[in-house]
Amino acid sequence: MKLQSLAVEIMKSARAGETSLDLWKGYCEKIKNVVDNLNHTSICSIIHSFGHMRYKHTQLLSVLSTNLYKSVPFLTTKQITSVLKSFSLLNFKNEFMMQILSKHAAKLAPMMNPYELSTLLYSYASLNSCNLYVFYPIKCSVSDKIDKFGPKELSLLLGGLCKINCDDLQLITVVSSHFCKTISSNDPKSLSLSSNYLLRLKLGNSKIVAMFIAREIMRYKPKFSSQGLSLILNSISKYNDDISLFQRYSMIIQLRIDEFNIHSCCLVASAVSRANYKEIKLLEVLAERVGKQSNELYPQAVATLAYSFAKLNHLHGPLMYYSGKHLVSYLEDYTLDQICMIIKSYFILHIDDKEVLEFVIISLKHNWCLDKSGHKFAIKNSTTCGLLWIMECYAAFLIVNEDVYKCMELIVQELSGRVDEMSREMAICLLHGMSFYQIKDLNLVDKINKHLGKLTSLKGNEMSDREARLVKNALEVLTN
Repeated sequence: MKLQSLAVEIMKSARAGETSLDLWKGYCEKIKNVVDNLNHTSICSIIHSFGHMRYKHTQLLSVLSTNLYKSVPFLTTKQITSVLKSFSLLNFKNEFMMQILSKHAAKLAPMMNPYELSTLLYSYASLNSCNLYVFYPIKCSVSDKIDKFGPKELSLLLGGLCKINCDDLQLITVVSSHFCKTISSNDPKSLSLSSNYLLRLKLGNSKIVAMFIAREIMRYKPKFSSQGLSLILNSISKYNDDISLFQRYSMIIQLRIDEFNIHSCCLVASAVSRANYKEIKLLEVLAERVGKQSNELYPQAVATLAYSFAKLNHLHGPLMYYSGKHLVSYLEDYTLDQICMIIKSYFILHIDDKEVLEFVIISLKHNWCLDKSGHKFAIKNSTTCGLLWIMECYAAFLIVNEDVYKCMELIVQELSGRVDEMSREMAICLLHGMSFYQIKDLNLVDKINKHLGKLTSLKGNEMSDREARLVKNALEVLTN
């Protein structure tokens, strides 16, 4: 078989969607036998075909990369982006090859079209290989050609910027301005993706952009997929507290609820809770849909749903019961912050389930006392807010025993180094928890008191009567 014919045959199989493993394994063997004689065009075509079919053969990709690097200076912009896109789809990373390609791609960036620029950035970002040598030429070319970017290229570009946590305000401003200017030309999928990515970037005017997107959605009424609808509602809810958008789409979600998977249900629940839009019928429909897919639930979904329903103060018995059972059954799969979210939900909804709460605290104590800093339960890995939620919940339910007390001591010890970062509410919560469990540390108490003094001296940050009373009572207990 001629070498070029092999590459063409593989390409045809990929385009036809051939999924036979035996067929692709056979291609791998044929390629290995002739790889040294393949030209760069054939190698690029083969890599593209394997990427298109998501068929990852690490050894073969390494061999192809080794044979391709000498020909990198001869690659076209289309071939470079095709190879990099395939590498990102297959999650294949060859450091040496990435560096060689980045140097050539940087030279060719001014000649790339919008799709190639977007693909280049997204691929490097996906493989965590984006550096200034790659980013700067892309930035310059994007800025020069931004008016030529269509909706799909723009969403891909924004996705890449999100993956690298881009903080280049100049580029973000250029891209966001173009998105807002051309928003009406977006198809529903591009609109939902671009909105999600854009509102995750460090915009100086996120609230204004969110309001603009919401207004345009209300005006054009695009027909989103279930994933797209949940994604865009969740994105907008982070910056826009206008519930009219949720009122409009609530009935649409209810009518199309059978299209929503677990992830989409979680996004909708997060969105309505963040916007404080409490519609009982919508919440019940979401919970019922989740129940039908309960075998697909995973820790982040359980924690998100429980916390979202709790924030809206809606007690859905079966959902919360299942949350506790899932937590106990799969505790090792949860992160500490996910555990904290469920415990906070119990506190808000007054669910005093001693069996779940005691099981959790015993497990946490066991892991914390071992002091495994790399473990997902490691106390250093949790947010300040999450640790305070644990203190708050166990104190509220009057759960006092040796295991709880030991955990509270460890929490106080960890939080003692975070006092200066705390808000007024957090500092008061810590004081109250220390007083309830009689954890007396005069140096820490003095540190918290001084921190509160600094915070409350600021105009508009004065304590309420309730907070002042809590602080006074806590200080009396802890200083006597």
